[in-house]
Amino acid sequence: MKALVLPSLTLLICAVSSGCAPRHDATPTIEVPTRPLTPSRPLATPPNIQVDAPTRDTNPDTTPTATTKEREPVLARDKPAKTRATDTKQTEKKKKARKKKKMSRKQVREANAELIAGVAEDLPARSFAWDSIVIHHTASEWSSLARIDAFHRRKFEDPDGIEYHFLIGNGKKAPDGLIELGRWPLQKRSIHLFKPEGWPASITISLVGNFHERELERAQFDALRDLVIALANTYDIPAERITTHTEIDGRLTVCPGKHFPYKKLMKQVTPKLEGARE
Repeated sequence: MKALVLPSLTLLICAVSSGCAPRHDATPTIEVPTRPLTPSRPLATPPNIQVDAPTRDTNPDTTPTATTKEREPVLARDKPAKTRATDTKQTEKKKKARKKKKMSRKQVREANAELIAGVAEDLPARSFAWDSIVIHHTASEWSSLARIDAFHRRKFEDPDGIEYHFLIGNGKKAPDGLIELGRWPLQKRSIHLFKPEGWPASITISLVGNFHERELERAQFDALRDLVIALANTYDIPAERITTHTEIDGRLTVCPGKHFPYKKLMKQVTPKLEGARE
């Protein structure tokens, strides 16, 4: 009989040959080792189990787990200087645009009243006298003071920019009915006619919009009326010298459009001019 000892148990192998048989008077003994079964190295993980597998987070507002790869935000200082400058300018423009659009009708009327009250104050000296008022439209619903200024600088090669002395917004880029100062603070003549020789000292007012396609809204009309009355009374401009672009240049233009209410405007302006002179 031979004994083969393995790490966990002892097996008895009996080689039976001729004349060899187990003895019934003796009980065979099997010794089991008392060595602990703690493995000497960590047990391998079964191949069908994934440990610490990252899970898909369908809620973007939840905090990522330790196993989820976090994305580092792109900081402003990491952007190129030119990109940062562009972002800053765009942000400032958006803030200004939002600020303008947030003006209520009451605020617009108050701003216009303040501008009209000081329309002749703190102006540089000029060598001529204003003798007429000419009304235009931009023919575009999305015009703005800045865009017109840039366009006129290129078109007329005029370093003073916008050729209109005043611009009245329509609610798109500037609040509806808001009067903005264009060329007026410079007290310079403007290039605004195809035939400028007959009206060289005219004050030009432009309304944002295309009034060859639609009617003039009340906010813009009221602002125009009040401004025309103030300018005419301040500079002694008679009613017959308050006109439109198309009345001067004729068939060369339809500005300020077929829907512009010139008769209605003069019906409200003229009595104010006569009453102011009495």
